[in-house]
Amino acid sequence: MERASAEIEQPGFWDKLDYAQKVVKEKKQMEDTILKWEKLDAGINDLKDMIELAEMEDDEGLADSILVDFDSLKNDIQALRL
Repeated sequence: MERASAEIEQPGFWDKLDYAQKVVKEKKQMEDTILKWEKLDAGINDLKDMIELAEMEDDEGLADSILVDFDSLKNDIQALRL
């Protein structure tokens, strides 16, 4: 992604419009993928916190919420793997 960013900043980059559009599209796809992984990472950390909280407070009521969040994260990970 850094290569694409550096390339976009070069003088004359937009002179070859088809190529420039391809580079910009690829950069956007990389950024989107990174954002999705960051969202998953945050979700995993939130889930870990919920599990710790449920254990500390001996709160079995959080189990349903934890399972729903886990299933959602699992589906998101599977979608990214495709």
